[in-house]
Amino acid sequence: MPVSARIPKPEFRNPSSETRIQSAFAFQTARPLWTGIVLTACNPFFLVWWATVGLKLTTQAVALGVLAFALFALIHWLCDLVWLEAISLASHRGVSLLSPRSQKVILALCAAVMAGFGVRFLWIAIGALRS
Repeated sequence: MPVSARIPKPEFRNPSSETRIQSAFAFQTARPLWTGIVLTACNPFFLVWWATVGLKLTTQAVALGVLAFALFALIHWLCDLVWLEAISLASHRGVSLLSPRSQKVILALCAAVMAGFGVRFLWIAIGALRS
């Protein structure tokens, strides 16, 4: 028997539409996870929190022992999970409750409040530098 007869020939065919849909679905479900990881890692507030408050709490937990540190980590992660799930659910439900116009108004108000906090923060910082 010749060697070529024993080697199976590759089949070149188009994947079924179901396979393409499953592939697209897998991509769509994985993308939010990576987006969350990148946004968390690049969030300056996240980094500042861990460099200040988080470091202090972690140091105190380690001083109490490995069990205290494990308990601190578990409770902290569970609180994060509950908070982020609540925000996600509120956001998801809010889209169906609010019109696009009211969503824009609420976002504009939130942006104005945040800008006000920023201006106040700068005002206090400049005042502290002058004295």
